[in-house]
Amino acid sequence: MLNGSEVSPYYVNVNGSQYSVIVPNLEAAQSKVSFGERWSGWGTQMNNNFRQSLGFSISVPINSGGNARFNYERSKLDLKNAELTKTLADQTLKNDIYKAYYNASAALEKFNATRLTYEITQKAFAIAEKRSALGLLNTYDLLISQNNMNRAQYDMLSSQFDYVFKMKVLEFYKGQGIKL
Repeated sequence: MLNGSEVSPYYVNVNGSQYSVIVPNLEAAQSKVSFGERWSGWGTQMNNNFRQSLGFSISVPINSGGNARFNYERSKLDLKNAELTKTLADQTLKNDIYKAYYNASAALEKFNATRLTYEITQKAFAIAEKRSALGLLNTYDLLISQNNMNRAQYDMLSSQFDYVFKMKVLEFYKGQGIKL
C-alpha cells in the first residue's frame, strides 16, 4: 500500500493479468479567509507580475459602414449585367444565323447565274469552233471564246464551292455539325 492511498476491492484486467485498483485518501479542509487577506493576496500577485494587464474588446458590426447594402445592390446589378450579356449573345447568335441563311441563299443564286453563264459560253465556244472549222473565224477570236468559257467555268466552280461552304456553315448553326 502506498502512502495516503489504499487498495480497493476492484481489479483491472490488462492482457490477461489482473491488477488491483489503488484509490487515494482525500480529506476536504475548509477555512475562512477574510476580505483583507484575499485583497492582500491580489495586490501581492499584481506586484509580482510587474503590473501587467489584460484587456479584451468586442466589436459588433451593426451596419458595417453600409458595405452589406452596397454589396447587395452591386450583386443585383451584376445579375442584370449577366442577363443583358446573355441577351446580347443570343441576339448576336440569331443575327449570325440569319446572315448565314442569307449568305447561303445569295451563294445559291450566284451559283445558278454562273452555271447559266458557263452553259451559254460553252455554246458560244461550240459555235466558234464550227465557224473556225469553216474558216469564218480566226484563231485569235477562237482563243478569246475559249478563254471566256474557261473563265466562266472557273467562276461556276468557285461559286459552287462557296455555296457548299455556306451551306455547311448553316448546317453547323442548325446543330448538325460539319460533315464533308
